[in-house]
Amino acid sequence: RRRLELTPTDELALRDLLMVLADAGDRADAAEAYRLFARDLARDLEMLPSSETQDLLRTIGSASAVHARSAPAPRTPTQERWTGVVMQSNTTPDHIVPIGRVRRRWLVPLTVAASLVAALGIVRIAHQLSSRARGALGDADRTSAESLTRVGRFFWNRRTAESLQLAVRLFARAVSADTRYAPAYSGLADTYALQAWYGDSSSPATAGQACAAALAAVRLNDELAEAHTSLGAVGAWFNHDWRGAETEYRRAISLDSTYATAHQWYALGLASHGKIEEAVHEMRSAQRHDPVSPSIAADLAMVLFWSGQDREAIGQIRFALALDPASSRASSQLWRLYTAAGQRDEALAALEGVIHARGGSGADIADLRRAYGHRGLPGAFEWWAQTLARAARAPDRAMRIAVLYGLLNRNDAALWWLREARDERSPFLQFAAVDPAFRGLRGNPQFRNIVSSR
Repeated sequence: RRRLELTPTDELALRDLLMVLADAGDRADAAEAYRLFARDLARDLEMLPSSETQDLLRTIGSASAVHARSAPAPRTPTQERWTGVVMQSNTTPDHIVPIGRVRRRWLVPLTVAASLVAALGIVRIAHQLSSRARGALGDADRTSAESLTRVGRFFWNRRTAESLQLAVRLFARAVSADTRYAPAYSGLADTYALQAWYGDSSSPATAGQACAAALAAVRLNDELAEAHTSLGAVGAWFNHDWRGAETEYRRAISLDSTYATAHQWYALGLASHGKIEEAVHEMRSAQRHDPVSPSIAADLAMVLFWSGQDREAIGQIRFALALDPASSRASSQLWRLYTAAGQRDEALAALEGVIHARGGSGADIADLRRAYGHRGLPGAFEWWAQTLARAARAPDRAMRIAVLYGLLNRNDAALWWLREARDERSPFLQFAAVDPAFRGLRGNPQFRNIVSSR
């Protein structure tokens, strides 16, 4: 219950509570908890609980009566367009983005296309509306926006597809509470940006939303380091404008030299452009200002790895996993570092951990070990590349396969998958030029064309 108080839209917390109450035999309390959650969700975000949550309640019992009491009446298409929530035309309820809660008589019907131009239009409209509502916002709204933003940053820092989805909702609620609160827009932009790395595609809609939120943050507070960092990420990761991104990162650091994310993301940009020593320096600065961040430790490890410092890189990855044993960024890279250090058995064990974390079965682990027994790590890499090729598309899938074939010196296959990564707009492609797996391809004109085309 305390968890739901802190994060009122966290359906995972609600489902945990429902199961605990059901196990205790308190079905009526479970039904009431669902009713209150659904009521507040409908009031604050104009959404219904997900189908998974509704299905869980049905298994507990009393679902139909509760749902009838709690669910808002079905809305017509005309009703869906006003209320302080601007909704993309082809989105599901999970992707509704509140852009200011203002009086309905000021709003006009809008259908927002999934494009950058439309996204920028949302921000422009939000500012126009917020200027009219400015006098109505009091200290309570700002406090709510600040609290929601802090909780949003907590889930943003967890760096999982699920936590980022929750962070989007929290930042959106913060924007709804106070349309002038720049840190909420910055958080929203950063979350959209990270979704390209942690389980969501870097679609034009996501890019447009990230850009719109970042521009809104800067427009609201040009002295906010977080806002310029957000705009730098949009430039580097979506617009492929490194010069503009570098300017924004440096501006952020000049405003607040202790803001770790500015150093971290600036370091990644430097690394992607071959400036490894500078990248290591900036990443160490990031860690100095946020010494307990698993993502910074994992990114420092990779920058050290690209600079040839394998042993220290392994230490940083282990440190990241000590901070967060569930860190997918850290665990998914450990096998690379062990491979580079010549620790074959450790590399195999790390590979097994990655496969298990991705839902692999005991049979998959057995097949991996069998391949390793026949041909060592090359056999394991070949088996995993083929397995990933049959798996569902993900932001890192094509790059992982390309890396495996690069390590196997199968350059034609590596180039094919690098092209796939380019066509899928994988954010991981930007590091191909400095990745030791592609050392044998660096003089290849096709490789240079693929990397430069990002």
